[in-house]
Amino acid sequence: MRFAHNRDICDYRDFLSSYFRELRDRKIRGNREYRVMSDPQHDLRTYLQQELAKRPHGTKKQLAEFLNVKADAVTRMANTDPTKETRAIQAHEIAKIRQFFSDEDAGAAPIRDGAEIQRMLERIEGLTPNNVETLLAMIQQLRQVNAAGSSHTQPDGRSEPATFRRESTP
Repeated sequence: MRFAHNRDICDYRDFLSSYFRELRDRKIRGNREYRVMSDPQHDLRTYLQQELAKRPHGTKKQLAEFLNVKADAVTRMANTDPTKETRAIQAHEIAKIRQFFSDEDAGAAPIRDGAEIQRMLERIEGLTPNNVETLLAMIQQLRQVNAAGSSHTQPDGRSEPATFRRESTP
């Protein structure tokens, strides 16, 4: 009888042990799922995937050149599949990625205002404030010349000939 009693106790211990292991594993799985949902890297990867999906083929390569990394690094940055290799998005890359995509959006509309031109020139790395002023003056002069040149059109919409016709004298 004593043997049967020990056996029951062993079975009960095994049951409790497996029950607590299952509880522990369920909690670990839950933490993993929660971590994926609250992970800032996951949010960044999702943002990157959405922005790349909006743009034409070749954008990933352009982004890689902008970040000064290989194209496969951008692919690994955008991976959200846990079975695929991923690459962490560094803090300095986050700002550059957002800048890249905001520049893409801004590039769609033409720049018409002198202040917009100046802001664009100031963003160019390597230009001094003196260079920016010089380039801005040159661009404004070119715009004035083009505006004045486009007003010399004939009534039918054709531009004037480069050389004037000589009228024959009688």
